This record gives sequence, C-alpha cells and structure tokens, in this order.
Amino acid sequence: MPKIKQICQREENRVAIVTHGGVIRSVCADILHTGQENKLKFGIDLEKTSFTHLIYDEDRDFFILERFNDFAHLSLIRSYFEKKTGKHLWREMDENWHGKKK
Repeated sequence: MPKIKQICQREENRVAIVTHGGVIRSVCADILHTGQENKLKFGIDLEKTSFTHLIYDEDRDFFILERFNDFAHLSLIRSYFEKKTGKHLWREMDENWHGKKK
C-alpha cells in the first residue's frame, strides 16, 4: 500500500485511479487486512465502469472503504438505451467487448 498512500498524500484533494477489478480486489483485501488469499471474497466479476471509493485518513493512517463496485450511475444510461433500442445493454456491451454473440 505504500504507493497508494504516496498518491493520497499529494497536494491534490482528490485522485481518480482507473484500473482492473483484480487490482481493486487486491487493494480492498490489503486495506481491510483480510489477506490476499481472500481477495476473491470481494467479488469475482466487478461491474464494468463501477466505482470503488476509498478515503485515506492521514491523521490515523488508514483507509476507509466508502463505496465498493457501485454502478448506480449507469441506471439512467441503461434505461435510455433499452427503451431506444429494445436491446439489453449489458449483453450488447459484452458482445462488443468480447467480439462474440451469446
């Protein structure tokens, strides 16, 4: 966690890190002291474009897991897409992402 602490201690008040679900699970296992062998307990598949929000308390030198795998921001997009196209948004995203029909 030293690198993440170093990033959090920068002058900027907020920092966004874009990464893969595996890294998110690993970081959560570290900050909650569950051990890396338990990182899959944080979910095997995290939602695409989800938010995980960590707060670093510098005075007490620990992280707070504020939100995990939050994808509420997609609900309006999903509803709009499905009404306009009659297609299921997640299926379309998976087909486009993986290049195959399910």
